[in-house]
Amino acid sequence: MSELRFTDEQRRAISEPSDSVKVSAAAGSGKTAVLVERVIEKIEAGGDIDRFLIVTFTNAAADDVRAKIGRALRGKLAKSPNAHLRRQLILLSRAPIDTIDGFCLKLLRANFQKLGLSPEFRIGDPNETGILKEELYGELLDDWYENFSACEPFSHAVEFFARTRNDDAFLEVVKAVREGILTFPDREGFLRWTLDTLAGCAEMPVLETPYGRELARHAGEVLDYLLALCRHGICEIRGDDRLERAYLPAFEDDERAILELRSLLECGDYDGVHDRLAGFKAVSLRALRGYEDTALADRLKESRAGVKKELGKLRELFSPTAEQFAGDCLALRRVFEIVFAMAVDFERRFESRKNERGILDFADVERYAYRLLVEDYDAHSGSLTPTQDARQTAQRYDAVFIDEYQDTNELQDAIFRALSRGGESLFFVGDVKQSIYRFRQAEPELFLRRQARRVLRLTGNFRSRRSVVDAVNFLFERLMSPELGDVNYDEGEKLRFLADYDPAQDTPVEVDVLLPDGEDSERAEREFRFAARRIRHMVETGELVRDRVSGRMRPVRYRDIVILSRNLKNTAALFEDILREEEIPYYSDVPSVFFEREEISTILSLLRTIDNPLQDVHLIATLRSALFAMTEDELALIRAAHREGPFYDALCAAGDEKSAAFLRKLGDYRLLAASLPIDQLLAYIYEDTGYLSVAGAMRNGALRRANLQLLYHYACAFEQTSFKGLFQFIHYIDRILQTGGEYESARAFSENSDVVRLMTVHKSKGLEFPVVVLCGLTKRFNKMDLRENFMLHRKLGAGAKLRDTEDLIEFDTLPRAAVKLRREAESLSEELRTLYVALTRAQEKLVLVVSCADERELMRCAFIPQENGRILPFYLRSRGSYAEWILAALSLHRDGQPLRELTGFTPAALDEQGRFAVRLIRPQDEPVPEHSPAPPDAPLDWALLEEIRERLDFIYPAAELRRVPSKISVSDLRSLAQTGERTLDFARPKFLTQTTALTPAERGTAMHKFMQFADLENLVRSRDVAGELERLVGCEFLTAAEAGAVETQRVERFLESSLGRRLAVSPRVLREMRFNIARPAGEIEQYAADAAGDPGAVIVVQGVLDCAFLEGDGYVLFDFKTDRVTDDGSALAACYRPQLELYEQALREITGMPVTERYLYSFELGREIPV
Repeated sequence: MSELRFTDEQRRAISEPSDSVKVSAAAGSGKTAVLVERVIEKIEAGGDIDRFLIVTFTNAAADDVRAKIGRALRGKLAKSPNAHLRRQLILLSRAPIDTIDGFCLKLLRANFQKLGLSPEFRIGDPNETGILKEELYGELLDDWYENFSACEPFSHAVEFFARTRNDDAFLEVVKAVREGILTFPDREGFLRWTLDTLAGCAEMPVLETPYGRELARHAGEVLDYLLALCRHGICEIRGDDRLERAYLPAFEDDERAILELRSLLECGDYDGVHDRLAGFKAVSLRALRGYEDTALADRLKESRAGVKKELGKLRELFSPTAEQFAGDCLALRRVFEIVFAMAVDFERRFESRKNERGILDFADVERYAYRLLVEDYDAHSGSLTPTQDARQTAQRYDAVFIDEYQDTNELQDAIFRALSRGGESLFFVGDVKQSIYRFRQAEPELFLRRQARRVLRLTGNFRSRRSVVDAVNFLFERLMSPELGDVNYDEGEKLRFLADYDPAQDTPVEVDVLLPDGEDSERAEREFRFAARRIRHMVETGELVRDRVSGRMRPVRYRDIVILSRNLKNTAALFEDILREEEIPYYSDVPSVFFEREEISTILSLLRTIDNPLQDVHLIATLRSALFAMTEDELALIRAAHREGPFYDALCAAGDEKSAAFLRKLGDYRLLAASLPIDQLLAYIYEDTGYLSVAGAMRNGALRRANLQLLYHYACAFEQTSFKGLFQFIHYIDRILQTGGEYESARAFSENSDVVRLMTVHKSKGLEFPVVVLCGLTKRFNKMDLRENFMLHRKLGAGAKLRDTEDLIEFDTLPRAAVKLRREAESLSEELRTLYVALTRAQEKLVLVVSCADERELMRCAFIPQENGRILPFYLRSRGSYAEWILAALSLHRDGQPLRELTGFTPAALDEQGRFAVRLIRPQDEPVPEHSPAPPDAPLDWALLEEIRERLDFIYPAAELRRVPSKISVSDLRSLAQTGERTLDFARPKFLTQTTALTPAERGTAMHKFMQFADLENLVRSRDVAGELERLVGCEFLTAAEAGAVETQRVERFLESSLGRRLAVSPRVLREMRFNIARPAGEIEQYAADAAGDPGAVIVVQGVLDCAFLEGDGYVLFDFKTDRVTDDGSALAACYRPQLELYEQALREITGMPVTERYLYSFELGREIPV
């Protein structure tokens, strides 16, 4: 493997002497390699790997970093062996390289007593804690009704948020408050600040309040856009007499109004803006009959309509007077006091209930870590005071490395700073352009705001071809800005092409625009089918990509291709169906509906029937299933004979053998269900019914078996919760289905197979693929959360609609409108960053698939307002999909001519950066697959059939020799001697295994492995068994569990024994020597009778000799034994004597030297036994 060569900017990040470093690393810039190399340099300077805290975003990333550090250390050791590097390799297995949750969990386990936690706490299953939350919310509401029903503020709050039929909407607001502040360091402090802010706003000028400032920011962007729209229209009108007479007065009046509004905003005059908007009356466009350039006239009318529409929206936003705003703030504060108090009450109850059950959820892990590490926190300045525990913990680490910092939340940020002496020992890497986890309350602003002594950039891209890099840069120079995306996409943020691809083999980025087909066809289906056929065409025609290993160009394979989409929750099944129809193998990374699978619903119906056989639907489903295979006719006859009552009663009265057999089995299962845990009951049912085999014989059998095994594992997980038994399991599943919980199904293919991968953009983050096909671009951005009555924001506080309970009128408030605007802006910024992540996954080929419902969608690109080469943020915010963003940018590119021909848009200048192949595809142009006709049925070959029959009827003449094996192991011979049967020993499968603890046999194997790999010469000299165990774990000869099973005292007794001392001074030691020797079958007692008819029959005996050492003129042979011994060892010697005799024969034949002594060394007795 060639040594990595780092660029100057990478080398600066690696070798920067300060420990306080912020690195802004672009996509494909090799940030993981830089982080690993910086760690290695610190180790070479004398540092210890276990004194570096390295935190990554996922477990896979943590494993990857650990593996890369291990490889780098081994490479350094190979070049320059030294004790320090060897020690680092040993320490690596326990080095703190983890996710934030993993690290915090270890911190909690080490400090449980300080936090008041049970020493045996566990992380609750999300579905378990979800059910617990729902129960507690119900209890909370009942208790507040009971205690505060006469309290007017509480009654008012319920009436304020509840709907006519029930109070679910009120409870949803309480939930929204609780969920919204989960990652805030000072939750209750934030709620108090929100109430204080609302009270303060009533006393302040509107545009000086947090809500007013947000309103002014939004209005300023809108007015900038409208001014550009008006002035573009005026430019198109000028010079045309008819247009000037008909349209110019209206456009000029709009321009004057917009300029006045901008001036009033800049002066902070809310009332002036309110009055000007309220009094604005648009001048009408005059009739323009017989005008020839209808396309231009239509564009101008469309533009003017857009101006009026947006001014109307601003009028609505600024409709409250300053007095009404003040009153609204006080009214909201009044109801929020109750809602916030209930949210705090719920959190205390939830924490108490979890503590009673000894469980935590994932939010608790970071919350308790924060309590342990942070004494005081100021949410506005971000300053914090670490606890004494934090100072002590920080002393353990010379440096703290954090990857993907742009995806941290405020709570995690506080934890990291407390552990790094306020950031003085913090090396953190991130890229705001790839921050796409706001739904987990990640705050990209934290990375932008967080300061360090040194700020460095990694802009070189080693992943993608120049065609991809240039295309990404072109698009995001036009689209991304501080207002949309939170980044100024300038020279410092642009990707720099540094990969070593041959530019002659570059291909343009494909943009396939599917034009309307004249039918009411499903857009998603049309896009997906086009993408599937494009993929198949790539593979069938052998389009080229570069081989990762050889570096040479080769035909593309399915495994080189990924299909990405922003969201596949509702479309994954459709896409999977299309891929199957197009005969494209695929691996889907999208959870599917597990409980709706036929094999799962069958077992669940049986479990429900066991719990309560009086449920007709589940009983009949069970009887009709492959488990019991009753026909509809049989079931109809049973019901016809007994028309009244539950079907179970009719079944009991039926009296036929099938019914009786089912009832006997059901009775057995019901008895077992009363005493067995659900996982053991399920395992018994699988074995008793043979359903795993039955399901395996069905279509997609391997997938069905895997799903059934998954159900068993889910049952095992359920038994680790606070719920127990069959009834609770069924109730648990019902609650999951009601609350929309998910269980992942098994997969038909491994992700390592030659298959196309189907995944969401979020799943693809951190990955790279030779070919990326991006679909779902025309799907509208999801803004459902912006319709909620109540909204929360960490910087603005909270807002809600007000209700006139007498007139039953609901109206928006300025606080809610401001929070909505901010959340919408942040949501769209994240959408743009998500698009950036999607496009930067591609290494060589990028295909974008867009569909249009009608050509009017393209007409929205008839004018693209720009400023300094960048599309105005509000124009982009007013678009509703990725497709509209991409097409708008492409309209400004040289290769966007096909789009401009449709829209008539003529930009002042065209960009030539990058290459795009923009294709407008009409239905008749879409690829149609060519299916080969099915081959005709082959004629029946009677001669071949007769030959097959003869072969099947053949009887082997020496039947007794069939019992003589061609090969047998020494341990099998011992089993035959003891029991008369061969035994098959398998490693325990994970499936149907309840415990992860080692069995006695596995503990014995661990002792054998230690004796096999241990450096005995060093051990005899140093007696450091613990150190040797650490070395073997570090070198991955033993697992940590196996090392824990090795009894060091017993090893030390062996080393001190005469056999151990003789072994240590021997000139030649053989350990774990494998052998195969041929023996006449007649000489082996167990097979002598069967082999009597064939004196030449031979059996190959194979085995593994534990240990032998040369002493004098011969070998001393011995075997380690961990068997339990109840006498002086004579029985053990007798049991293993035949085995050692075979070992002696093998050793004698292989070495040509005699065996002078034979022993068993019993760890149980602590001495050798002559044999």
